[in-house]
Amino acid sequence: MQWLIDILAIPLGFIMRICYMIIPNYAAALLLMTILTRLLMVPMTIKQQNTSAKMAGIQSKIRAAQEKYKNDRDKLNEEMQRIYAEENYSPTAGCLPMLIQLPIFFGIVGVIYKPLTYLLQLDPAKISAATEAVKGIVNTNNTNMLELYVIQHQNTEAIRAIFPNGIDFDLNLFGFIDLSQTPSISHFTWLWLIPIAAGVAQFFSMYLSMKFSGQKPNIIMSLLFPVVSVWLAFTFPGAVGLYWVYTALIAILQSWLINKFYHPSLIIARGLISAADKRRAKFNRKEQV
Repeated sequence: MQWLIDILAIPLGFIMRICYMIIPNYAAALLLMTILTRLLMVPMTIKQQNTSAKMAGIQSKIRAAQEKYKNDRDKLNEEMQRIYAEENYSPTAGCLPMLIQLPIFFGIVGVIYKPLTYLLQLDPAKISAATEAVKGIVNTNNTNMLELYVIQHQNTEAIRAIFPNGIDFDLNLFGFIDLSQTPSISHFTWLWLIPIAAGVAQFFSMYLSMKFSGQKPNIIMSLLFPVVSVWLAFTFPGAVGLYWVYTALIAILQSWLINKFYHPSLIIARGLISAADKRRAKFNRKEQV
């Protein structure tokens, strides 16, 4: 799995490095990269909105088919496929954005765990020597965190011997939240703000996404994802949790903007107009014959 994360981290690390060169602040560069990756997904998000609107528009046909063929599973499946084909609807189309988000997330996690490699692009030999040296300072089996440990202990004699000029890299947010640290559930620190913010932002993101897509907000789903987000934010370094917060906040803004131009009722209305135009054109062709 680690080799896949490393492969995904290469292009995202390149993007993150450019962002960091534009804005030499880690939290701001991470925000800029999150915005760029979300912009790339706008066409797929619009398509997902169209899919959700189509689903809302054919609900009456689906319910009628379920009632008519409730005792005949094969006939029901056949009728459902006919409805989907007639309405040009694909049940799996809405899953594509989520599937694409996973490799992006894993790639960004790789960049966050290895800032010396992907962001600062330091000498690989020195990075290797520093990660070996830090093993004698930090008692850990978590090899993913080694580069972050090097940054945390860059002022120790062992790391100074490898990087005599230090490592010019600041992972602090607001000057007092160390994004290289992992929040501890048993010990309160300011780092708790990130899991809390991740949960709150994810709740509103899920709630508004369902509302704007024409679905009735599901309180269970609206709570499940935020709880999972909080839990995960307590298991990753703060920078990963911050990326989660950024993603949720941008998703809220994106949902609102897309809803302004691609509201389900507008999409359904356009579909009805298009279907009426097709029927009219078909009728006119028959009249000409």
